[in-house]
Amino acid sequence: MHQKKDILTIIIPLKGRDYATKRILDQMSSDKVPFKVLLADGSGEDKSHLFSSLQYPILDLVYINFGKDNTVNDFMNKLHRVTSLVDTPFTVLIDNDDIVSLEGLHFATNFLSNNEEYVSFRGALLERGTNKNYHSSKCSIIHNTIFDRVSTDLIGKDAAWQDVTRTSVIKKLYELLFKSRTEDLMLTFTIDSSFRLIYGKNHRDFDQPLVYHISGDSLVFGRSDWFGYKGWFKSPHINDSLGLYVSTISNAISKKDGIPLEIAKKEFSEFLVGDICDNSVIDVSKKDKVVTAIDMSNKYDSLVNTILWE
Repeated sequence: MHQKKDILTIIIPLKGRDYATKRILDQMSSDKVPFKVLLADGSGEDKSHLFSSLQYPILDLVYINFGKDNTVNDFMNKLHRVTSLVDTPFTVLIDNDDIVSLEGLHFATNFLSNNEEYVSFRGALLERGTNKNYHSSKCSIIHNTIFDRVSTDLIGKDAAWQDVTRTSVIKKLYELLFKSRTEDLMLTFTIDSSFRLIYGKNHRDFDQPLVYHISGDSLVFGRSDWFGYKGWFKSPHINDSLGLYVSTISNAISKKDGIPLEIAKKEFSEFLVGDICDNSVIDVSKKDKVVTAIDMSNKYDSLVNTILWE
């Protein structure tokens, strides 16, 4: 396979688990991964003596110490800052407890390079050792309108974290999440897939492994602020999160699908809140949450429109 150093950047956010970082870098070195690699460290400790191009000369590797991620917004700031450094057309975020498939990354970048209407590519996310696929929704998202794309793949299905995606979209996503000042970890995962679908279609090919996950040491699951989709209404940030979600998708629908903003907000908030309520372990008033989502969305409209279309 030919070199593609200037087409894809692999971002690996870090916070501890040095053994896992060493493992994935050793694997990428062994496979001679030709893509750019950015390590975005939020541990608060400078690990450049462990993870730099001096230790891994075969990789196009840059380590950056961003200080300590004390809050969710610190994490979003780190992702905003590191994605702003990317100069390749495609980006993928990989956890350090994953192992990448070089063949899968080549396949994904080739597909996106030849299909401009697609914004992202999702391959199989397999558990190492069992080959269980963590992704459940196998159908590509190919609808022509934003509402149809987003409503087909609404939250609670699969995260888009490891999707190979056009860099311009990733930059906007983390700029929005940082500047919104959100402290809701659930929001950062749930809005992820929907946001990408604003800009195009999502191709899925689960015959093509993209990432192998090594389970057992998650930095997310088990946190006190990780409520899961079913328990999202427990979050103290839920009303602000609904507002940002509704503002983001509704303004995109209004501009690109030609639907008046007021109608777009009503229809999307009813769909969004309805889906959360249907899956929630918390009993809430659907009608009240729809009203709250619309009311809270108004304060985000200016920020959303500045970032979506800049």
